Order: sequence, then structure tokens, then C-alpha cells
Amino acid sequence: MASGNELAGNPSAAIRWAVALGSIAAAVFIMIGIPALHDRVQPLDDWFRELAIQLEWQPAVEVADALRVVGSAWVMVPFEIAIGALLLFHRRWHALVYWAASVGLVYALIWIAKALYDRPRPPDSLVATTGASFPSGHSATAAVVAIGLVLLFAPIAKSRWRWYVAAASWATLMAVSRVYLRAHWFTDVVAGVTLGATVALATAVLVDRWITRDGDRTSQQTEE
Repeated sequence: MASGNELAGNPSAAIRWAVALGSIAAAVFIMIGIPALHDRVQPLDDWFRELAIQLEWQPAVEVADALRVVGSAWVMVPFEIAIGALLLFHRRWHALVYWAASVGLVYALIWIAKALYDRPRPPDSLVATTGASFPSGHSATAAVVAIGLVLLFAPIAKSRWRWYVAAASWATLMAVSRVYLRAHWFTDVVAGVTLGATVALATAVLVDRWITRDGDRTSQQTEE
């Protein structure tokens, strides 16, 4: 029984996207984790770093640096808490569980992955950096938050794809800015974006199934 609180709307499509993006994330994690494969991928990362150096332009650097601030924990954590408070105020319990679970899981996975991989940052970054390079926390957070906002607030309709495009564009822009600032390797941001998007979509499908199960249980109790 549908409750009208579903997030994904089309679970089959959400699952397909989650599997596709999750496969990309898994492939990058494997390539970076296995030394022989890492050596084959590094030239690609080096090429993107050299491209960023060649395209360095101060106005673009300033825009990328502004994105760095927007995507930092100092900005994103209060924003995420504010969204959670809004959902709590409106008593959207399933949505609140989804938001906390998806965002919290991404933070946990990024922290674990950085500790396990301990990949050095690219040399000569244009901004100060802390912690390991792989995967990109800015990129993962941008993806899970942007897609999560679409799932939470965009009406389930044919026009929803426009909001998904906007979310994907934001996550891609954040990822590009991290490579442009030489704060991350290209594979760092690919892993981050795909991981964040996968978690956002997969968690929505799981919460939708929970909503459906709760609706069926309520219906059975009413009939009894």
C-alpha cells in the first residue's frame, strides 16, 4: 500500500542507477587499492593534474576556492542539520531517517576509506588540505546532499529529471573544482561522486520499502 511518502518514485530506475554508479565506484576503489592497477591509472590522474595547471586562471581559481568553502564541513554540516530540523518540524519521519542515514553513511564511508587507502594528495595544491586524498569528501558530500534534496523535496513527476540534472551538475562542478585546485586526483573525485550518488539512491529504495511495509501493516490492522 502506497503511503504517499515515497522518495524514489520509480524504484526500478533508482536501483538501476544505484547499481551502475556503484559499479563505477567499486571499480575505482579496486583500481586505486591494487598497486599494479594503481600504477596503470596514475598516468590518467597525472594528465588531469597537468591540464589543471595549464588552465589555471585566477578568476576561475577564486570560484573554485569559493566552492571549496561551500562544500566544507563548516558549511555543509550546519546545512545538513538544518534540513534534518526542517524534516523533524514537519514530522516527516521516514524522510528524516533517510536524510540521517544517507548523509551519515557517506561520512562514515569516506572516513574509513581515507584511513584505509591513505593516498597522498597531489603536489602543489592551490589550497590548504588535510587528511588523505582518496576518495574526495567534498565530491561525495555534494552528490549525496544534492540528490537527497531532490528525493526529499522535488515532486515525483516526469519533470523531476530536471532536478536530477541540476543535482548531477552541482556534484560534477564540485568535483571539477577539487581537481582544478589540485586538491584531489581525478580518480578521487570520480570515486567520491559515484559513492555519494549510490548511497543517496540505494538508501532511498530501502526507506521506500520500509514505508511500503509500514503501510501494509497499518492497512492489515485497520481491516482487522
